[in-house]
Amino acid sequence: MLNNGVGFLGFRIFFYHKLVRRKNLRKFEKRFEELKELYKLKLIGQEEFIERFEGWLAYVSHADTYKYRMHLTRLLAHCFSEEQREQPVNSKKESNFAKKSEEARFPLSSQQTAYLLKKGLSVAEIAKRRGIKDSTVWGHLAMLIQYNQLSVWKIMQKEKVIRILQKIGSPDDKLKQIKARLNDSSISFDEVSCVLASVKSRSRRKAI
Repeated sequence: MLNNGVGFLGFRIFFYHKLVRRKNLRKFEKRFEELKELYKLKLIGQEEFIERFEGWLAYVSHADTYKYRMHLTRLLAHCFSEEQREQPVNSKKESNFAKKSEEARFPLSSQQTAYLLKKGLSVAEIAKRRGIKDSTVWGHLAMLIQYNQLSVWKIMQKEKVIRILQKIGSPDDKLKQIKARLNDSSISFDEVSCVLASVKSRSRRKAI
């Protein structure tokens, strides 16, 4: 019987894997288009959009849907950057396209952290609100910086950023190496990680 799969709670269960029923996938595709329209009309905000979207991702994560979830995350990033793409194309068309392609790889969780950061919440406040560790939030910030979605100068003191930059030899430096060069207990690994992400970001832009 399991050779053909057994339907249960919207899934098709086989011996060694589990799939989401096509009917449910079609339902979400329709719902996603509705969410996009509501967001475009400003009837819902980005946070509500993400929360509804994340609920679906949590549901389908119970099946073998890794590629599908990555596809959905790219669609979400695409949706949030539509306004930017509608602006007149300038002489940096190619580099902008490359940047947006990278943005589409962002995990959904980092996008949610970015949204709360823009609302003025601190790292500790974001962690408490989302029920995650401070270190996880810092990891999101480092990723946002590396992919040119956030400036390290906006989340850290100028003096700290400069001190850390002076101890970074190349984008390939390890955090432990940089921290050892600093020899300063007031600077955390998380802060070093964000500044290093900024260096990697500049290196990527030059490569483009």
